[in-house]
Amino acid sequence: MKGSEASRPPLMADAKCREHPELKWVPIQSRVSPKQLVEMRTICMSCSHRAECREHAITHDEHGMWGGTTEVERERLKSEGRLPADA
Repeated sequence: MKGSEASRPPLMADAKCREHPELKWVPIQSRVSPKQLVEMRTICMSCSHRAECREHAITHDEHGMWGGTTEVERERLKSEGRLPADA
């Protein structure tokens, strides 16, 4: 979820992921271990911006972990025409 400062949406100003720059939020497909993926998802699930973060990622086709979902998970949700209840 970390990109250039200019491309970050305002919601990220106090998002939980900002407290964890050591994690590779973007891209995650081949650079993140299963343990890191669980850690990232846990951080996202505890963040008050999770739903709006995920919505931002869906509407802006973001890469990496956003709102507790990966690119693959968001693509699946879009293709199935559904989103999680709190999105």
